[in-house]
Amino acid sequence: MSNHHGFAKLKTILFSTLFIAMAIIALIMPWRPTKSAIEKRTLAKFPTLTVTNLINGKNLDQITTWYADTFPGREELMSLNATLKQAYGLHQTQVVGQVNQTAAPQHAAKINRAAKLHGVDEKMNNLFITGDRAYSMYGFVPGVLTDYAHAITDFAKQVGPEVHVYDVIVPTSSGIYLDAATTKELGGSDQQQAINFAYRKMGKQVATVNAFKAIDNHSKEDLYFRTDHHWTAKGAYYAYQALMAKMKQPVSPLSDYRVRKFPGFLGTSYAYSNQSPALKKNIRIRSWLINRRQRMS
Repeated sequence: MSNHHGFAKLKTILFSTLFIAMAIIALIMPWRPTKSAIEKRTLAKFPTLTVTNLINGKNLDQITTWYADTFPGREELMSLNATLKQAYGLHQTQVVGQVNQTAAPQHAAKINRAAKLHGVDEKMNNLFITGDRAYSMYGFVPGVLTDYAHAITDFAKQVGPEVHVYDVIVPTSSGIYLDAATTKELGGSDQQQAINFAYRKMGKQVATVNAFKAIDNHSKEDLYFRTDHHWTAKGAYYAYQALMAKMKQPVSPLSDYRVRKFPGFLGTSYAYSNQSPALKKNIRIRSWLINRRQRMS
């Protein structure tokens, strides 16, 4: 019995010594990172020490944040952690955030549009993943849209009738690719209804553009980046078509554009998903549509 306790005590001492040694080495390493390429942000800086902040504990909290944020190899360790978690089971769909758990994705055919995704099967922030694509949910806040509508209307009044003001509200990818039932189950809002709400609040001085319908009619195409919340140039092109139709102006055809590709793009959704292996596994190429008649500066 005494030998067993002695061996357990020895393991505890060795583990504690190794843990403390690693912490000290990480603290004194001169090559601590200052920026995160994946999260696209500047990491926490070592705080300025003052007597007051040392006494009230503020400096200690700041040092803790700095230490964790700039730990050498932090992003690699986070990626390894995500990979190990995925090894516990195969998760085709995961949700990051406060959402309700539902069934696995199913597809229902739609005329002239891509099948809408229905359902998710695992929680994870205000972000969820199905397959190799990440989505963020939208929540309808009447006050925010009312303030926005009033601001646009006030601007149109100030510039006067000689200036034509157009407003284009762009939906997020979840509004285009998810069906209504799943959006509701996840706690999200109908984006077309929210856009219509804002447009109804605007004055007659503002010409509104239904970009939602224009984009949704082409939802079989990659209109939003799979690892980022932004739309692609293709998605922007269809909104541009709707704007030009409203303005009664000619539209440049796609044949006037060429595609430039940037391999290895991982967007902010990849960082917010704790570096989900599902998103990194199938990195899509970031493409831009560039007018052939224009020069790149």
